[in-house]
Amino acid sequence: HRKQLQWLRRVDPDYLTSYPSNLEVLARLLQEEGGGKLPRLRAIQGISDPLSPEAQTLIEGVFGVPVKNT
Repeated sequence: HRKQLQWLRRVDPDYLTSYPSNLEVLARLLQEEGGGKLPRLRAIQGISDPLSPEAQTLIEGVFGVPVKNT
């Protein structure tokens, strides 16, 4: 997951789509590293798996953007 976070920082995407469990791990890693949000990120889309209210709060808080789940 750390390599994925490094990649996301290099790419600096406008939107991010991933499984909620992966998004939660990435949010925790980013939080552990003291933040450093992705400047261009505007929204996150969770796919396939359910997104718990706690995970949504964590992800939105750490990344600073809204999370939608489909």
